[in-house]
Amino acid sequence: MYASVFNNSASHEAKLERLNTQFALSLIVIDVVLGFYFLFGVLGNAIVIYIYSFRLRVKLDDKFFILVLAVMDVIVCVTGPTFCLMRNIFPVYMDMDLVCKMSWFFTRNLNGASGLLILVIGLQRFLKVCRPFGRQMTKKYKIIALILTICVTIVIHTPLFIFYGITEVPFVDKGITGRRCGLIHGHSEMIDFYGKVYLYIMFASALLTMVGICSLYTATGKKIYEHIKRLEDMPTTHPSFDTNSTHDIAMKSENDPESIQTARRKSSKDNNIRDLNRRRSTTVSVRSKKTPFAVHRYSIMFLIISLLCVLTYVPALAINLAVDVDSVEFWTEFSDTERRVYLLVFQMYLLNHVVNPIVYTCFDTKFRLKVKELFC
Repeated sequence: MYASVFNNSASHEAKLERLNTQFALSLIVIDVVLGFYFLFGVLGNAIVIYIYSFRLRVKLDDKFFILVLAVMDVIVCVTGPTFCLMRNIFPVYMDMDLVCKMSWFFTRNLNGASGLLILVIGLQRFLKVCRPFGRQMTKKYKIIALILTICVTIVIHTPLFIFYGITEVPFVDKGITGRRCGLIHGHSEMIDFYGKVYLYIMFASALLTMVGICSLYTATGKKIYEHIKRLEDMPTTHPSFDTNSTHDIAMKSENDPESIQTARRKSSKDNNIRDLNRRRSTTVSVRSKKTPFAVHRYSIMFLIISLLCVLTYVPALAINLAVDVDSVEFWTEFSDTERRVYLLVFQMYLLNHVVNPIVYTCFDTKFRLKVKELFC
């Protein structure tokens, strides 16, 4: 009897392992994309940390959030693809429940903290651009905001230990039951119900974060646009110099020989004043040309980063709400192509953490020059 049970169990595990291999092979394309996220995300953000920390003289007010965001992006680009890759390699053959729970907890925590951090950065840029004479975020308040961001995400994602873990995926036609790391199904009606409620709460909080980001950066972008437009509409003025003053002094000197020396000193002084005014005028002119971009460079950079965050997170959130990738139907009724498409979109949020170094390269000329120096 025991031999029969053992043989049946071994046969079941062998069939499940073969089925798991089929699913894993069908997801190789996504594994390649995850490898791209890992390689370029870690490398790019590591370069950002190195250059802004050691190669560029940038005010702490401007680089504080750049460095914090880059460090967070490095961690996400390591843990996120690694966890997704683990789930792709063992889509229906996963046994490590604690590893599964911890992986979900840390990846969701980091993603949530990253989104809230961009919201905090949006508030900081809003105060700097739209309320320049009001209270600003000092280094102390930035650190407090960072700590609060981490604490809030930890509290929000702690229930993951209850609702996420190893869940069964029965394949009735094959007579086997798979084991997947994801949202738990079928343990009890209460767990299933509150698990769905928690998923909707998570979606609502993420959506509110996206709305907050859009609102703050819309106001900031509008203010920047108005400032640039106002500078472009200002008439160009050129300094005018009184050329008659030297001539008058020269005529007076001819009629009064005793005042020649005084006139020369006065003429020399006037010439120095003109040269000083000319240099100041040139400096103001150069600054005026640089102002539209130089003054708002970091605000524009973070505006683009926030836009990319929304564009990559919203599709992932929509797919997560519309299709439960941990459900029985997803693995029994969907085709391989449909699963690949859904999982690719579901994991698109990782792209947000990869592209930030590209944004810095496009909008920060000094950073771009240092990158060229590093590789050329």
